[in-house]
Amino acid sequence: MSNRRAIFDLFLVSALSLFLELIFIRWLASELRIIAFYKNFALIATFLGLGLGFASRSSVQKQNWFERFFFPLLIISISLVLLLSNTLISEAILSNRANTQEFIWAGYLATPTPLIRTFLDIAFYAILLILFLLITLLFIPLGQLTAIKFSSFPPLHGYTINIIGSLVGILLYSLISILGQPPAVWFFITALTALYFLPRVNKKRFAFNAVLAGLPVLYAILIPTGADRTLWSPYYRIDINAQPAPLSQEVNLGYELSVNKAWHQRIWNLDPTFIEENYNSAPEHFDTRLIEYDLPFTVAPALDEVLIVGAGTGNDVAAARRAGADNIIAVEIDPLMFRIGEDLHPERPYEDKEQVTQINQDARSFFRQEGNKFDLIVFGRLDSHTLFSTASSVRLDNFVYTQESLVEVKNLLAEGGLLALSFGVPRENEWVGLRIYRVLTDVFGHSPQVYAFPNDDIIFLIAQQPFSQQLINDPQATPRNDYVYRHDIPSISDNWPYLYLQQRTIPTTYLITLAGIIVLSLILTRVSIPAFRNLKIHFFFMGAAFFLLETKSITEIALLFGSTWVVNAAVIASILVMITIANIIVSRSNLTNALPFYAFLVVALIFNFLFPISNFLGLPFVGRMILSSISLALPLFFAAMIFAITFSQTASIDSALGSNMLGAVFGGIFEYASLTLGIRSLYVFALIFYIISAIPLLKPRLTGKREVVEL
Repeated sequence: MSNRRAIFDLFLVSALSLFLELIFIRWLASELRIIAFYKNFALIATFLGLGLGFASRSSVQKQNWFERFFFPLLIISISLVLLLSNTLISEAILSNRANTQEFIWAGYLATPTPLIRTFLDIAFYAILLILFLLITLLFIPLGQLTAIKFSSFPPLHGYTINIIGSLVGILLYSLISILGQPPAVWFFITALTALYFLPRVNKKRFAFNAVLAGLPVLYAILIPTGADRTLWSPYYRIDINAQPAPLSQEVNLGYELSVNKAWHQRIWNLDPTFIEENYNSAPEHFDTRLIEYDLPFTVAPALDEVLIVGAGTGNDVAAARRAGADNIIAVEIDPLMFRIGEDLHPERPYEDKEQVTQINQDARSFFRQEGNKFDLIVFGRLDSHTLFSTASSVRLDNFVYTQESLVEVKNLLAEGGLLALSFGVPRENEWVGLRIYRVLTDVFGHSPQVYAFPNDDIIFLIAQQPFSQQLINDPQATPRNDYVYRHDIPSISDNWPYLYLQQRTIPTTYLITLAGIIVLSLILTRVSIPAFRNLKIHFFFMGAAFFLLETKSITEIALLFGSTWVVNAAVIASILVMITIANIIVSRSNLTNALPFYAFLVVALIFNFLFPISNFLGLPFVGRMILSSISLALPLFFAAMIFAITFSQTASIDSALGSNMLGAVFGGIFEYASLTLGIRSLYVFALIFYIISAIPLLKPRLTGKREVVEL
């Protein structure tokens, strides 16, 4: 094989690995709605599969697992997911677990007997673990193929090509996200790239694999989604269905939008003329919905400057326009929601560009950058249905409701201004509303007024000063005087932003699934790598620590610049670029001693722990960007330098990379400690893991022996 061909092969398989990892995680979340809140489990599975593939390559050199198993495993995995997503039993099994520890936007199932509930619980965990096993098995052949292509190069040279290929993989994923391409395109790119690596010697086997490669594309094209229209945003799969009036099917009240198969929002036509003409077709609907959206604008003292966050498809904006608001700023994180509102909303809320300014941005980032004051700030049922990163257990909207965020919102209120915060609070999870009540009380120094609508939505009204009287007197808005300040419900902060977690604990659903993942990981590792004890401790803990550091970096960057998909992709791409730079420096400088960089790394980690990135929030944008980037980049850079130095000296590329990927699995499991200890604790765990990784390097110095340590 020519050197150019070898470089291209390693580059392409590296790009394929990361691309398939990202699109597969996203597709799982879109088909099985519960996976949208567990997709870091899928990320852990991909790391485990790639790690086992790397580490086991030397023991199966005479077999090409990719040729034999990749496409069969791909079609089995996809078929199982589609079978579950298109059957009623999956809705029963994958509905929200009936416990009070965590609130998941996935619906509830009332079961008649404890026996049925027990059966569904067992089935729930079995399905999650079977999916974990299948994803792991799918990525083992891909990891082995990468290791085979890697073997043609010296360690550092091959690693640099691997990282550049991974960077292209994430850029390709970002491109299809920008373009809103559906799964058929994702699977076509995957199939075309993977078929390149199949030998043509056995034409029957190649033809068989080619047929298997095409099946996911056909599935994606031919299997109906069950919706009138399905679109793909950078965050979600969005299903759109028309909503006919209950008493007159020919009258269309609007549209329902589901994301990742969980209800998200609706587009309602509440134009006075339309209501007058069609009132008899849905009287209860019009009575309840009209006050629900109009209420904030009827009680606000002024409507000169109005801010709507979580503006979505435009119901709140339409209400603001009906109320005669002068200047409306609509903030929405998902650009496709804006476009759907422009195309489908019958009241055309975004039509007047002079009256309405659309801001496609994360709400938290907008709060920090905005300098204007507002007479009314409306939170338009701003809730998430997914995690904002595959490497984190933080949900997309969590940072919008923290104490630090609401302090910023308070500072945006004009004198006499009003904050109206709406939220869907099911009776089973009343503590979510009570938590918001507590945070608002802590921030403003007095309690808000709380009202409930017939559909269980809650609205909180609060201003700089306490209200002297009840603001609303309407039978459709019931005062919730039972809302009280609860000390036993923890408040949320940027360090512990888990709005949907009742207590500072790891929920039972996570603990059981994580326990199953650990058991499966040990079994698979033992089977794939008989010499399990010979895994490289140095590279294992380097992988664990780096996973935590990457997760922490994504989270903190989200605080500064927003938790948009662009920011997440840019952070991961920047990390890969940083690793490439470290590789180039080490290869050209012939550095051989990693210990000095450990000292720099420890100092950088301690500095970031003692001086959180929130210290930079008050700075101008340029200063905030420069200082935060340096603060976050230094630990990652020093870690990349250490890895590059030690990896260039490794005696076994397969074991080193395999151990590193398995360590990332360990780090992914440890990431859940932040649910109890807070996000900043990840720095502490990363520091501990890096210190452990240094022990093999320190051992000769501590014992006085001078022999070379095998890495």
